[in-house]
Amino acid sequence: MMKKNIKQQTKKTFKTSLSFNRSKRSWIIPICGLLAGFLAAFLYVSFIRKSPAPPTVSDVLSSPTSTPIPTPISLVLLGYGGPTHDGGYLTDSIIQIVIDPQERRVLMIHVPRDIAVKIPVSDTEIRENKINAAFAIGIDDVRYPNKPKEFQASTNPGALVKKLISEITGIPVSHFIAVSFDGFVKAIDTLGGIEVVFDQPFSDERYPIRGKETDLCGKTEEEVAFLSSTLKGDALEQQFSCRYEHLYIPQGRQRLDGELALKVARSRHSTSDFDRSRRQRLILDAVKEKVFQIGFLPKAIPFFVSLGKDVKTDMDLELIAALLRSANEMRSYTLVPIELSDENVLTSGYNAIGQFVLQSRQGNDWSFIHEFIQLESTKSAAIEKQE
Repeated sequence: MMKKNIKQQTKKTFKTSLSFNRSKRSWIIPICGLLAGFLAAFLYVSFIRKSPAPPTVSDVLSSPTSTPIPTPISLVLLGYGGPTHDGGYLTDSIIQIVIDPQERRVLMIHVPRDIAVKIPVSDTEIRENKINAAFAIGIDDVRYPNKPKEFQASTNPGALVKKLISEITGIPVSHFIAVSFDGFVKAIDTLGGIEVVFDQPFSDERYPIRGKETDLCGKTEEEVAFLSSTLKGDALEQQFSCRYEHLYIPQGRQRLDGELALKVARSRHSTSDFDRSRRQRLILDAVKEKVFQIGFLPKAIPFFVSLGKDVKTDMDLELIAALLRSANEMRSYTLVPIELSDENVLTSGYNAIGQFVLQSRQGNDWSFIHEFIQLESTKSAAIEKQE
């Protein structure tokens, strides 16, 4: 009976604390220590193009704000390859961040890119695809000119992926931030690298080498065609060893530059996709520590002006000012990581065209995932109340 009461209470608390006020005066929640400063600088890029003389850090901090009373905000962070990569706008990583100042906590929900969703590509057509295709479809009005108006790139290139993530997690997404691989690498290098502690050696024997994706590796085109028609997955990759490198990092505290940090975040053969999300969290935490360690905030905006095309967002200047203003305070917030995986709420399978996909254990009903997130987000609070 006690467990049932806890479940009911935590579900109620979660829904109450995360009911979003969509008025213009509800934006002021900062992003906490995990992302403060570093991402705040990223976000500023979107507004540089609107002014011939970009404001300084002091200009941003002194901009007028709305009510000082914080309310929850939800952001989705997207990592994508960029136009020089195959499938450049397919999102390699998807993380929903929910900042709840009343509870002084931050939810960090890792959404696997293989989750199957139904994407509206026109007013009359719904296509089944993976969630990692949502941003690519939303940003492309040429190949998908008939998308509903609210999902047109000219309206908001992140609107489609925000809608679908909201459906999966049950938490409305108010803003998106998308950073390309090149932007990520440049940012890490500008910080002078980061330090990450590995609790065991990290190894990936087949990490893809950029630019060698289609290398024949000494084979004829006929041999390549034959192998491609008869083999799949790892068996096919093993036939083209020249396309890959061995990525190895010893156990212990290691310094990563931008390229190596990106490889660690993206590596797929070393562990599962779910372990990738844990590595990405370690890297984000290392970025946060470095930002505050070297006092990077005042230096951030001038650098990120140059990134321009490598960052896309729909955040406004007032929210950015709030992020910068509250960066240090948010460092004390409790981080609640939530992993959606086949060990809790997902099940794996294949779609109609043979793609590996993940879906809720209740099929197209996302409520199972919603309840899991609600319970995980309030678990520690419920235990404290019980004690």
